Amino acid sequence: MSRTIATIAQLTTRIGGLVMLILGLSFWTGHLASLVPLHRILGFVLVIALWTLATIALRAGAPTGQVILAFAWGFVAPALGLTQDAILVGGLHWVVQV
Repeated sequence: MSRTIATIAQLTTRIGGLVMLILGLSFWTGHLASLVPLHRILGFVLVIALWTLATIALRAGAPTGQVILAFAWGFVAPALGLTQDAILVGGLHWVVQV
């Protein structure tokens, strides 16, 4: 059962991550801005899949440091994504965009 869940979570992270990158690049180049809500939803789905994989990895005996890093990244990525419009507002905002 956990092998099936792990496979689904892996596919979700791989496909979702690719879609997130494509959408992020399109936003960065000034296109598809109407899909930002979809990008946010996919981001949260991606985090849930990451945490699922981290939990399965922990149970399988993966190094604890890597599991902690995965869980931490699951908090950092959405926090950064949801607040990036307010970081370095003005002439330096290009640093956040890059």
